[in-house]
Amino acid sequence: EVEVVRVEATSSGTSLVGFGPFIDFRGDRQNGGPDSYGRIGFEADAMTSTTVDGAFVVQTAEDGTYSERMRISSDGNVLLGTNTTAAGNEGVVYFVGNSLRITRDSNEPLVLDRLTNQGKLVEFRQAGTTRGLIGTVANDLFICSGGNNSGHNGLRFHANGILPTDDSGNLVNDD
Repeated sequence: EVEVVRVEATSSGTSLVGFGPFIDFRGDRQNGGPDSYGRIGFEADAMTSTTVDGAFVVQTAEDGTYSERMRISSDGNVLLGTNTTAAGNEGVVYFVGNSLRITRDSNEPLVLDRLTNQGKLVEFRQAGTTRGLIGTVANDLFICSGGNNSGHNGLRFHANGILPTDDSGNLVNDD
């Protein structure tokens, strides 16, 4: 790697977590006055007297006021709409190599929208093997265990009641 451009921030006091260099994107308003559109940069998300760990931060601006929209922390976690990995905060956090947490207040945190035909919406897997799924068939919701494994049945939520189904949502009359 060759360093071509360097953006550096220096502190007149003691640098702390949250300190770092940013690139500010500015432009004119309709009346010709300049305003900030947003900025990107790196800031310290962990610091000791001998080391600093940097996070990549994307901020948008509304009427010149910045709001953090995305962060990639020094340990590789990706945060959208939040600047903390702590539970109970709205936003999306992808814990690198681990899990995904989606949190929203007063509304659904996840919407799955299959645009074409009906079928599987979600597969639940363990060690790469499908253990269950949720889908739609004939405008009904179905939930089943297994998944392409004969002998695994589930439930189809139909206007006439809850009916037994195979792993594709087809109605069954046995077991």
